[in-house]
Amino acid sequence: MILKRVFSTVVILILMNSMLYAQQPIVSYENIKVQIVLEDLMEEFGNHKKLPEGYELQALLALSHYPELKNVKIKFKKRKNGAPFVSRPTIWSTFFRRPDKRTYLILIRTKEHSLFSPILLENMPFDAQVGVLGHELAHSTDFKQRSFFKMLNVTFGNLSWKFLDQFEFETDRRAIQHGLGFQLLAWSEHAIKTLRVNEPAAPKAGEKVEGIINRERYMRPNTIKMEMKSLQVYNQYLDLIGLN
Repeated sequence: MILKRVFSTVVILILMNSMLYAQQPIVSYENIKVQIVLEDLMEEFGNHKKLPEGYELQALLALSHYPELKNVKIKFKKRKNGAPFVSRPTIWSTFFRRPDKRTYLILIRTKEHSLFSPILLENMPFDAQVGVLGHELAHSTDFKQRSFFKMLNVTFGNLSWKFLDQFEFETDRRAIQHGLGFQLLAWSEHAIKTLRVNEPAAPKAGEKVEGIINRERYMRPNTIKMEMKSLQVYNQYLDLIGLN
């Protein structure tokens, strides 16, 4: 138990160090999750958070990449119906609270559905679970910067396919910038495989990632790799994603 806590403390120090400088990538949380003490993560990153039952560790690991959310109220809530994942502030706090004082919701569907059962949280690998929760938390970081009127822009923007394409694409980019590239890659590869979606060809040399927005709402694996390659924080990991 003592060794386990020592290891957990080291992991948390690494995560805290990443918060002080830049969010450092972790290649796989799957390989170290059994050594992490949940209580230690909860003490460091669980302030004002209501975590999803059964997925507390995945949520806390994702939260560790977002120092700006450390004291923000966030509730993860399970529900039977609706989209697999939805992020938004509560209606009350949108109207009556400053952006950094709002309560943000992350809604997680639990009921099976023939269309998207493979991408329900319970059906994903561990790293993919961290990645998709990290994507939803990236929405919270965005919403925290938006005034009431800018939140209205998002609400009405959801009526536009073009807006949604760019909105979700940029959210993926924000998650990658916060050090969740490998976890987002795990999520994307799982979705491609289980939903049997054809992966488009990798971008050509010199082609800007922004140019792919109109072809994908959520970043595909090749796009995630190119985005990681463009960020210095991933330089030491390029061999692992075949982009060195």
